[in-house]
Amino acid sequence: MKIAIIVAVILLISASNVYAISSSISSNKIINGTEEWIIEDDTSIINNARITNYGKIVIKGELINNAEIENFGLIVIDDTFINNKRLINNGYIHNIGIFTNNYIISNLNIINNTNTLNNNGYIFNIGRIVNSTGTANDDEMRALFPSFISGKIDNNGHIFDIRERGKSSRPISNTNICELSLDKTLINLGEKITASVNTNSNTVRFIWSNQVGIERDVTKSALTDEYTPTSAGNWQVKAECGNASDSETFEVSFNVLSEYAIGILASVITMSSILFFHLRRLF
Repeated sequence: MKIAIIVAVILLISASNVYAISSSISSNKIINGTEEWIIEDDTSIINNARITNYGKIVIKGELINNAEIENFGLIVIDDTFINNKRLINNGYIHNIGIFTNNYIISNLNIINNTNTLNNNGYIFNIGRIVNSTGTANDDEMRALFPSFISGKIDNNGHIFDIRERGKSSRPISNTNICELSLDKTLINLGEKITASVNTNSNTVRFIWSNQVGIERDVTKSALTDEYTPTSAGNWQVKAECGNASDSETFEVSFNVLSEYAIGILASVITMSSILFFHLRRLF
């Protein structure tokens, strides 16, 4: 009986790998299905190799990934204390299992999710999150929701925004940023106006229109488009960035003479003066 208890304790201890001292991983590691890695508070683990997880990784401190993590099991960022509780990704993470964030993920490179990513905390993304065939459940609007990120989310799976815990989720279809701005809101006839877009889309469609209809419709990879309106009045320019869009309005006025109009007027005045001078000499 005592031998059985001792064996059970030894197996339990060997099944858990507790990191209580900051260190680095320089060789490839495989975490078996019965194993559990625990990164304790105030402990920073730097991964410079490949970690393949079939078991469980619990991040209570800090995990800095400079290489590759392939997760077939469970990764949890969680703790009851304030310290650390974050994952900083400078490399590549492929989630084929369950990845649950209850605090902070700072993604500077690529997270590829093909199963389930549960975000109950914050994801600060200036890299790329690819939710190719998986499901991402998001409980914080400043995290996966694209209006608050500076990186890019490629979504062919499902992203859900859970506004309040316990409430039913709704799918988010807008996975592109599209913020349109104009260099002016009032121009004179004959002047150019420039539209600029802040977007993570590869192409932008610019649509310029007035009361009559569409006057210019162009799709380009550039984030700016210039146009010279052909008539006075109210105008609108719309930018379409993938499945997101934004629009701005502006006014084209006759009130102030443009350089083109001033040139024409100067020519007319000059010709009139010459004509008047010749007529005066004749009479």
